[in-house]
Amino acid sequence: MSDEITIDLSESKTTPHFLQVIQKKIRSLREMWRKLPLKQKILISAGSALLVLIIGFLIFWLGCPSGVFLTNVASVIQRGENLGDIALITPEGIRDQESPLDGVLITVQEMEQLNARRPLAVIVENHPAARPVYGLNQADIVYEALVEGGITRFMPIYLRNETDKIGPIRSLRTYFLDWLAGYNEPLIMHIGYAPPAPQSDFRADVLAYMRKHGDILSLGINNGTNFWRVQDKVSPHNAFSSTARLWQKAEENGWMGLKEIDKWSYQTDIPFDERPETQEIALNWNGWGQTSYSVKWVYNRENNYYLRECGGQKSIDSDTGEQIWAKNIVIEFSQQTLAGDSLNHILYQTTGNGDVYIFRDGQVISGSWHKNTRADRTKYYDGEGNEIKLNRGRSWIMMAPTGSEVNYE
Repeated sequence: MSDEITIDLSESKTTPHFLQVIQKKIRSLREMWRKLPLKQKILISAGSALLVLIIGFLIFWLGCPSGVFLTNVASVIQRGENLGDIALITPEGIRDQESPLDGVLITVQEMEQLNARRPLAVIVENHPAARPVYGLNQADIVYEALVEGGITRFMPIYLRNETDKIGPIRSLRTYFLDWLAGYNEPLIMHIGYAPPAPQSDFRADVLAYMRKHGDILSLGINNGTNFWRVQDKVSPHNAFSSTARLWQKAEENGWMGLKEIDKWSYQTDIPFDERPETQEIALNWNGWGQTSYSVKWVYNRENNYYLRECGGQKSIDSDTGEQIWAKNIVIEFSQQTLAGDSLNHILYQTTGNGDVYIFRDGQVISGSWHKNTRADRTKYYDGEGNEIKLNRGRSWIMMAPTGSEVNYE
């Protein structure tokens, strides 16, 4: 008798009956799948994948707090991640429209709001008794120029942003109108203006100048309720207004609706690791030396903008409590002359060309400014004749008389 033991491991002896049934079903399904036409196999596979995707989506959706899913999707889109062929729109909308004055990218809906407006300029003073000023950090563009006695004055221009308080508002000079003419029949708010004076140059007479050209819409003449006065400042440093009030007054006059504007060229900020650690810019106006109107800009690498100081103090916008800043600093040199009247009004060269420094990204570009006619927009070009691109955001243009002292490092 043999001692050999044979162990039969066939499924009939080792596998429970219910497992044998399952195995037979699987073999049967495999055989059926093998015999199916290729087209049916593709349809069944696609349907199964879709079912799994739907089930997974429902599990994720039901397990997320309200709104988290959409927020995450919006975040992915904002970061520009690859979503394949899926076309989704963020809750804020696609920002593919370029704001006409500062180049900031906005939505179609926001652009429609701008199209209903008109560029709004306001003359704001910079006398030490008027500081801190209001509303400059909401402007698209700010011009700064001398008036009499070495005092500078601002002309912020608003279109994209609004502010509840602008000022203190002061009187107008003709050269501000020349720079403003390039914005295609804009609005301007001022309280007072350079009056005619004995033996004065016609170019200093604001009313005569506005009547001659007729392309600037003044909210400062017959201004009525276009402004208010505050009690905590003495006159004439206490007059203020708002963008809402001024645009409303313009609408009542039938002056609203954006006209075509010759835009500047813009670029995206350079990456953080390409920015310098620091840069400072200092300007003393036309032989006046260091005064309470001397300006310094300090570059902020993190935000890629410049912070303003004036007269050795930080310039604060009282509307927000923040230090005044700008993305681009433009120092435009032009000839200054005297009007020859008893009020010592000055005049600027506003057309033609001259030298310019443009500071952006913590760097400086030397070039030239060009404004062929009064109605043209001033443009800036490098030494090779290419238009200089600005960063998207507020530009601050300092109209420095030729001979002004500028230092930067």
